Amino acid sequence: MTITKSLRQRIVLLSCAALAAACSSSSDGEGTPLDENAFGAKYKLADNEIPGWTQKTTTDAFLVYTDQTLTDKIDGAAVPYTDRKMRFALVQELVGPDPQNATFWAMDMTSEANAQSMAAHQKTTMSATITIPGYDASVAIASEALTGITVYAYFKALYLEIILDGFGQDRDAAAQTGVKFLQAEEAKTK
Repeated sequence: MTITKSLRQRIVLLSCAALAAACSSSSDGEGTPLDENAFGAKYKLADNEIPGWTQKTTTDAFLVYTDQTLTDKIDGAAVPYTDRKMRFALVQELVGPDPQNATFWAMDMTSEANAQSMAAHQKTTMSATITIPGYDASVAIASEALTGITVYAYFKALYLEIILDGFGQDRDAAAQTGVKFLQAEEAKTK
């Protein structure tokens, strides 16, 4: 079979188009979206995705940041995250059974190694020793807060911090609630 110049040009154009389509995919090799809006859409918790928990109704109850804008939210505290290559972060305020509240952070750390490093950093920095049922302490652990706990976890390149408040001194109930948040987000990384 003889390939004409015209057929060769079409093959080259189709190959270039296929390559361009593959490169403009909406996610990286680990399934993480490549822009902040797609990241927010993927990892945002829907109302009652965790039974009894809904997003607050304030205008700033759900926000997405990039590595360049995270300092707008947490100023100097952004350094440990951005030093570990945080690309996108979402923060969502949720209300549960009265008086429970959650501040949910999800971050794309660009690699599992960076997410693991962030979790290990927080475990040490925050003296986290509360175990999360069903999870190895190297993957998910929590520290005490005044009326709840803060959970630190990672799944692939996704790093999570979940501040659970309004549990009084019932750390076990807070940890069980943390499990529900983690299960919902872990499923999104598969």
